[in-house]
Amino acid sequence: MPEEIIVKLLENIGVPAAVCFYTLFGVNKTLKELTTAINKLGADVERRELEQSKEIEYLKRKVSELNIRVEALMKHKEVLSK
Repeated sequence: MPEEIIVKLLENIGVPAAVCFYTLFGVNKTLKELTTAINKLGADVERRELEQSKEIEYLKRKVSELNIRVEALMKHKEVLSK
């Protein structure tokens, strides 16, 4: 009789518990992989933002230089036209 109770307990609790633990370990592994992927993606985004920031600063400097040249040419044109 006690053996039957133990077998019933194992059937009713053991198998579902084993399935739960298997699922839990699988989810945990997947979460670790996702965390790694998200961290890599975050680092890539930060790197690209830094590159774009540098490019934007470079373009701003070039536009400023062009504005100075255009203004100088306009002044030179005014002097020549007088």
